[in-house]
Amino acid sequence: MDTSVIIFSVVSFVIGFAIHFAYKMVKDGKETEMGKSKAQVIIRDAEKEAEQKIVKSELKAKNIVEKKTSELDKMVREKQKELSKIEQRLQSKEENIDRKF
Repeated sequence: MDTSVIIFSVVSFVIGFAIHFAYKMVKDGKETEMGKSKAQVIIRDAEKEAEQKIVKSELKAKNIVEKKTSELDKMVREKQKELSKIEQRLQSKEENIDRKF
């Protein structure tokens, strides 16, 4: 009877260990899959956020370019007006000189 108890205990221990090992493998597999799934969600969210930042930066850059272009166009028009005034004064002075001679 002693040996049967020992054998039963050893067999029970081996079976219990096998069940525990199988459970652990399944649990670890599920945790790994959940981790992969979470990682994919994080990566997807990061990609969306990066795309949004790119679009926002492009729009900001476009607005800056448009603003600078507008400012430069305004400066060019002002310089053209100044040049036109200078040309008119020069022409007027030339006409005055021609009248005198």
